[in-house]
Amino acid sequence: MVKVNVVDNSKTREITLVSGVVLKIHKISSMLFGDLTRRYPKPKAPKWTNPDTGKEEDNFDDPSFITAQADWNVNISMSMIDNMIIMGTEIGTVPEDFPTLESTDWSDNLEAGGFVISNKAKRYLAWVKYIACANSDDDIALLTEEVGKLSGVAEKDVDEAVDRFRDNSGR
Repeated sequence: MVKVNVVDNSKTREITLVSGVVLKIHKISSMLFGDLTRRYPKPKAPKWTNPDTGKEEDNFDDPSFITAQADWNVNISMSMIDNMIIMGTEIGTVPEDFPTLESTDWSDNLEAGGFVISNKAKRYLAWVKYIACANSDDDIALLTEEVGKLSGVAEKDVDEAVDRFRDNSGR
């Protein structure tokens, strides 16, 4: 069972994941979320001429726009989750028999499967997402919720990002 321990008067939190790994949760800059939305500009609907009015209008039913909108939702949500993990968490403790961040067994397997783990931050992100949180999407949901709370992110925005993560993870 996932559990949250409040430490240091709610300014720092610890989450015990289903795997037994404890992550420390920290506040991250709210500027990060604004910069993410600029990094992934929202797609614009193509125009069409409405034969009833003779006016040019946005065509929100255009298949390419629908696809672009869905891709945008996934990209911004996954980037938000990734940045919350990288910037808003750190390892507290790891169970004795659990693969460590430094272990090459899990990272060699991911790299063989096409993942690029080229630096310390990418390694940490991969370890949290695919090893420490492997047994439960609820871990990712709680982790992002707690980072969001400390960072002043609206719970609705975090919930939407997690829902998109779940849709994208195939579960």
